[in-house]
Amino acid sequence: MLEIFLASIALIFVIRAISAILKEFRRPENFPPGPNWFLPFVGSSRYFKKLCQLFGGQHKAFDYLAKKYNSPIFSIKLGRELVVVVTTHELIKEVHAREEFDGRPDNFFIRLRTMGTRLGITSSDGRNWHEQRSFVLRQLRNVGFGKTKMEEQIHAELNEILDIIKSKKDIPIWPGESSLISTTGASSTAITIDLALMSMLLYPEIQKKIHKEIDEVLGENSEMPRYIDRNRMPYTEAVLLEVQRFYSIISVSGPRRTMKATTLGGYDLPKYTTILIGLGTVHKDEDYWKDPQIFRPERFLDENNSICNTERLLPFGAGRRKCLGDQLARAALFTFFVGILKEFSLEKCENALPSKDLTPGLMMSPKPYKAYFRKRKI
Repeated sequence: MLEIFLASIALIFVIRAISAILKEFRRPENFPPGPNWFLPFVGSSRYFKKLCQLFGGQHKAFDYLAKKYNSPIFSIKLGRELVVVVTTHELIKEVHAREEFDGRPDNFFIRLRTMGTRLGITSSDGRNWHEQRSFVLRQLRNVGFGKTKMEEQIHAELNEILDIIKSKKDIPIWPGESSLISTTGASSTAITIDLALMSMLLYPEIQKKIHKEIDEVLGENSEMPRYIDRNRMPYTEAVLLEVQRFYSIISVSGPRRTMKATTLGGYDLPKYTTILIGLGTVHKDEDYWKDPQIFRPERFLDENNSICNTERLLPFGAGRRKCLGDQLARAALFTFFVGILKEFSLEKCENALPSKDLTPGLMMSPKPYKAYFRKRKI
């Protein structure tokens, strides 16, 4: 009798194990197209890793898969996690607008990052996230987000940057070195400033136009630039927008997850499907931007020299999950960039121009380069 009982238990275990393995191979019905899931509990992870190595980054691998399957929405399976990648503005806008896409994945890396708690505004979802988001927004308003107090702090940090540059007179320096631009604190803002300055070396005619606009608006005024000055400096603002579009340092944003079974783009997504947003693909969409591989700030200026075409530029995300510090980041980016170019001209070092190819990572970053910062005579 005992032998029959143990045999039954073993049989049930084997059946469940086989069922679990078969489930790993089975694609959900009406799921977005994508590569095969080659191994149980591994999915297409190895294949995707090879694509990333072949093309030089996950964003380029996503571009390849979108073209291969001729679909604005496709799927991969990373380990046991169902992942759907969205690459068009229309679908991204839908993801940002619908509450069932506001979740965050619950996986090993999220748990590792949060010491096993899955707490914090960037990692949680549901009721915890709503409460934390409301709290953070209240605190940001209380400290004067975007007001005089915050601007004073930005100016203090800008002064530190200018002092560092002045101390290295006639010595070529790399703006991205730890003692300079990283003074800004936020790595994404620091990288964007680094790229904006790098672009002045690559496109000296653009630097001349910015200097002209700075001189016309700020003149010999010894005061620091203020974020409100951007309204009178449309060309400079357009250049910064183009830097964010052209380089797309966060080329894949998210991740999000579906909080319930839902549909997107005509496909069915099971509950807890991970959603990745291909910002880099949207920022290089040829149908919309026409010449996305060309650095052209004028695309953000209309016939009245006013800022336009910003609805498809999403460096800070959108919707309820957008970066809560976007106004601070925008203010810091404009103030640091204008503050540096008000005082200095950037010149290439030994006829060597920086590389436009960025280093892949969680955020794309420029390869090290050096430049001369020449004191301007206004």
